[in-house]
Amino acid sequence: MTGSGTQDDPSTELDDALSSPRRLLICAVLQKRSDLDFGELGEATGLSKSSLSKHLAMLTRSGHVTLERISTPGRRRTRVALTNMGLAALSAHASALREILGDFL
Repeated sequence: MTGSGTQDDPSTELDDALSSPRRLLICAVLQKRSDLDFGELGEATGLSKSSLSKHLAMLTRSGHVTLERISTPGRRRTRVALTNMGLAALSAHASALREILGDFL
């Protein structure tokens, strides 16, 4: 996050990692489901594998999501989940946007 936030300036609650609409979308989709396979997340967001990988790398570095690689005979999968920190950041980010946009929503 960019700051601790104040009542006078809700923009301080906006999370830099969620400033990208695509990363915001990824977290919003993961918030609705506990975790998803990489392919399912790509389908749900409409992002290409390349774009999804890029955004997940950033969200993983920032602690918003976790990636778990699962190997089963003949198949490897990557599960993606929103962390508790990611959920809190998404909630604060959404609240700040609602406050900033007010009647526009």
